[in-house]
Formats: sequence, C-alpha cells, structure tokens
Amino acid sequence: MEPDRHRAWVDICSELAEREFAAQRLVSGAEMAWGAAVHAVKFVAHQHSNLPTYGHDHVRLAVRRLNNEYPELRLSSDFGRAEMLHRHFYRGHRQERQVRDAWRHTQGLISNLLSLPPLP
Repeated sequence: MEPDRHRAWVDICSELAEREFAAQRLVSGAEMAWGAAVHAVKFVAHQHSNLPTYGHDHVRLAVRRLNNEYPELRLSSDFGRAEMLHRHFYRGHRQERQVRDAWRHTQGLISNLLSLPPLP
C-alpha cells in the first residue's frame, strides 16, 4: 500500500473507533483503534527509513527503531497500549476504563507519529 493510503486509513480507522466507542461497542472500537495505530506506524516508517512493515513483528520493530530515534515521545510504551486494544478485540477481557485509557494513549501515539517531520 502506498504511504498516502496508510495516512488516509489512519483517519478512517480513528473516526470509526470514535464512533464505536461512542456507541459503547468497545471490542470493535478497540480493533479500529489498533488499525489506526498500525497505519500511522506504516506511514511514518516508510517516510523515515523505508522499513518493512508487512506483519505485526515488522511493525513492532519499526516502532522500536522510531522510539530509539525519538525516545522522548515514548512510542514503544504507547504502542504497547495499542497492542492491548488489539488483544482486547480477540479476548474482550478489559474493563471499559482500561480500553478508553488505552485509546487515549493510542491517540497520543498517532499524534506523535504524524507530527514527526519527513526525512529528506
């Protein structure tokens, strides 16, 4: 997928997550939030180093590398919250406040990623 499409999917998934959370559909909202986070990572990873982001492990590695470049943003920590949302989709095991807190951290992750300047 082209980087611009990943960027568009960040907004699409974020909006869908907000709608699902507003309707108290926490499981589907959690997965949409996860999708927004992954597309943000893929967008930025492509811009910064053209890292492969084909699967979950590649995405996690891209986050680690970006976190090493920008440790003050705590990308790995917030990505861990996004991963928790992904697990919630499969298990439905988190309380509402945990899901909503993880979404706030995931929104911070997305915002921080999208604020990074593209490399020349």
